[in-house]
Amino acid sequence: MTIFKRNLLIATGIYILFYLSPILANPFMALNLLEAAIVGVLIFGGFYLSYIFMYTNRSKLDERTKNTIITILVLLIALLIFFNPFKFPTAFNIIVNRYLAILILLLILIFIILLARKMDNSIILVLLFAPSIIQGLLMRLSYKAMLFYIANPNFNLYLIVAIFIGYYVYNNNKK
Repeated sequence: MTIFKRNLLIATGIYILFYLSPILANPFMALNLLEAAIVGVLIFGGFYLSYIFMYTNRSKLDERTKNTIITILVLLIALLIFFNPFKFPTAFNIIVNRYLAILILLLILIFIILLARKMDNSIILVLLFAPSIIQGLLMRLSYKAMLFYIANPNFNLYLIVAIFIGYYVYNNNKK
């Protein structure tokens, strides 16, 4: 796999896991197409700039300066995604169909599991994203599950911590 394809796969994973899957997992959220397009341009533009800076000879900057610029760009993109300072018009909001969201969430979960099987120490990847995706699936499939997650909003956090502790204890007992 070339560096360009690997970085494109990483950028797509970041876009899906950090932006798209939380929106699909929450049945009360609407997907704003304009915001999704702008976030996609930021993520893939940052990926392309990092590829040009780091792996081509088009810039005459030294390695330390390149790394600093890329780090600043990544942090700015992360700040824009998580704090969302811009208000996008609600005319671009769409409600994702329940069955389409379930299908996409299942595909994302299968992709994470398949990716985790090929990586060493990838349990962290599964632990971070699988509980929220499973929560989204359950909330879209069952009204009782939706009421449970509304009543217990920190359940996923507790679940992730418990799984991390279990994984840590299991690995220490194995040694």
